[in-house]
Amino acid sequence: MCDIDRLFMRIGDMDRTELAKAYLMVLQENADLSRQLKKSMERSQQTAVEPEPDTRGDWNG
Repeated sequence: MCDIDRLFMRIGDMDRTELAKAYLMVLQENADLSRQLKKSMERSQQTAVEPEPDTRGDWNG
């Protein structure tokens, strides 16, 4: 039996209050992961931008 099957068996034994609590926990976890992903993407975009070379004092530029 796979983990998904075990999860659905567990859900079948839950009452509405337990299901509501579990749903809210999943929503919170999703929001936390979304924030972490957004921060990570912002950091990677900031580090991906290469600074332009300093050409001051370059006689050929």
